[in-house]
Amino acid sequence: MNPQHQIDPRASCHISGPPKEKFPLHQTKIASSNSMYERRAESKTIKLAFLLILSLAPGCTSNHSIDSTATDSKSTGVSKGIEVSVQTYWQNTEIYLQPGAQVKLSAVGLWTLEAEKTFYGPEGSNAAYENCHYGELVAQVGLHYYGKTICIGEGTTFTAETVGLLYLSSWAPWDADRALGAGSVMVQIEAAGVDAPTLVPADLATINLKNLAADELEISGQHVIVTVSKAQLIKFQADAAESIEVFDNFYQSHLELSGHAPYTGQPIRYFPDADTRELGAWAWMLAGNPIRLDPMAAYGEGFDRSNLLQSQNQANSVWGFVHEMGHDFTFTNGGRYLIGRGPTEAWANIFTLYTLENSGHPEADKDDRCRDLDEYFQNGEYQTFKNDTWLPLCMLFELKELYGWQFFKNFFRHYNSLGQDNLPLKYDIDENRWAWLLSEFNLLTGDDHSELFKKYHIPLPLNSP
Repeated sequence: MNPQHQIDPRASCHISGPPKEKFPLHQTKIASSNSMYERRAESKTIKLAFLLILSLAPGCTSNHSIDSTATDSKSTGVSKGIEVSVQTYWQNTEIYLQPGAQVKLSAVGLWTLEAEKTFYGPEGSNAAYENCHYGELVAQVGLHYYGKTICIGEGTTFTAETVGLLYLSSWAPWDADRALGAGSVMVQIEAAGVDAPTLVPADLATINLKNLAADELEISGQHVIVTVSKAQLIKFQADAAESIEVFDNFYQSHLELSGHAPYTGQPIRYFPDADTRELGAWAWMLAGNPIRLDPMAAYGEGFDRSNLLQSQNQANSVWGFVHEMGHDFTFTNGGRYLIGRGPTEAWANIFTLYTLENSGHPEADKDDRCRDLDEYFQNGEYQTFKNDTWLPLCMLFELKELYGWQFFKNFFRHYNSLGQDNLPLKYDIDENRWAWLLSEFNLLTGDDHSELFKKYHIPLPLNSP
């Protein structure tokens, strides 16, 4: 994350002072002439200063420490001020709510998600997006797939309908390029909840988790955040810190292969979510930020013995965790080389296998699905390739055998540097998209790989090599 937008995950508030310039209350193009943006700003600036004073009140600190000897306080009532960057996907307020809890929020500031730098307040732009406005300050209790998004704007009061941590964000499609945005808003929160401090791995050596009132907590590593129930964290506390370090190393391997961090470099959050069960068997885990997991997959009750908090034990499976992170890295720059369901999974598994190989995990060697492909080569059809998880991986691994992992490092760095004019159209026919990818492979290697594409029955235009 850009350091100027990074917020300490352990901070209960973050004070940066008012903006250098006074911005207008509503949408305005930023220009060099002060007269253009000074009008109607005075009331906005006064409100901002008031919120900043509230944020500096006793009980709001910019970098709190965890008291491992504190008694378990079930009293409710949290008041704090926090800064939310427009680039943040979901920011944990460190407030844990029960159903029926009243929450009051007010916000002030200017931000934008637009490359043209058209700034607006927490009420968002004039464009509607789903039930709120594009760029509007929104809240969610928990990050469940079917969770309710609450439009906050400049302020509102709502009643929590479910249990969980309170999160804030600017409202935009999940794949919006937030790196184009700028600005932040100050939010004052009054909630009938309890403190849920974000932990770092070092805390886990000494903290008495039973003394914390919240039943759900987050552990923040350098690159990964894990949302966990307190009961599960107590159960696996001895292993959790090392497991978070393992996940950070997984992220580093992905970054080493890609050369580009998704989500503007923000940590990737893993969030256990029973809602995934309603999406079908394919949603055992679901990529994004957060990466959502069936709780059985998160806590070692599943068929493959995966456990977020015991991933340091190589007897446990981590394939799914690493695979979903791989998807997140393939989405950068639009992921235009992902042509069909099968290749989409295969590219994620390129990251999976590179990472598992780097970590010395035994799952790197568990698959032999690229044997006995003669029947497919002789009688196969493209639709089989397009929908199969492993055939496209086998094709990509033929390139890996020829050029090593460096081929993929070169490809990702080249691809991520391309402008939109040099990418294939997202909804173009497959033949044209594959022809583009073939030309990129040929350009990177200096060799012609058209026979490899034809061997796997990949369609190409008639004028292709």
